[in-house]
Amino acid sequence: MSTFYTGNTGRSTGPHLDFRVWSHETGGYVDPSSFRGLVSSGGQGVDQFPQTSPYGEDRGSYIHQGIDYGTEIGTPIEVQGGRYLTTFDDSDGGGITSQYEITRDGKKFDVLLMHGNADNSVLSQGAVTDGVSLLNGSPTPPASPAAADPTPERVEAVERTKAYKDMNKSEINTEYDSLRKSDPVKAASEGLAMHRAYFNK
Repeated sequence: MSTFYTGNTGRSTGPHLDFRVWSHETGGYVDPSSFRGLVSSGGQGVDQFPQTSPYGEDRGSYIHQGIDYGTEIGTPIEVQGGRYLTTFDDSDGGGITSQYEITRDGKKFDVLLMHGNADNSVLSQGAVTDGVSLLNGSPTPPASPAAADPTPERVEAVERTKAYKDMNKSEINTEYDSLRKSDPVKAASEGLAMHRAYFNK
């Protein structure tokens, strides 16, 4: 288990925890309400904190995909039964974010805890999209600039992410629908990258 420390990094309106759940099956965020029992602080559920923004809130340019809880900077948060994947810094969106994988009723989901503070060690350059991050029980650290040349798969992933940032909503939807028909597994992992690129959290 890895502890996440709340903050106000990224696109944040003050200290809070943005709690989200991503479905591998649908390739999109789902209402995290039924997953709240997995998240705790100091042995108590996350509902000990005031809810400052609900799931599905219309924010004008986008719909909020998580539940926000008002927490002080540095509040420790734990995910019960979640397999810790990584912590990354999406500085223009969710800020310092920790990602955990869980299985419920045979289906896989990712729990995302967003807007953390500097007490969280950043371990990768982005979210895990292949479901694999542990090597000998420890998260894989990000590659250094002096590391070996990136693999063709990594180069392709970076190029796809750049392309998503230039697409409008209709183009992204078309791309996602095409992927779902040709490669549902890839669509499930790419959906998160598309969402991040378009909405920038």
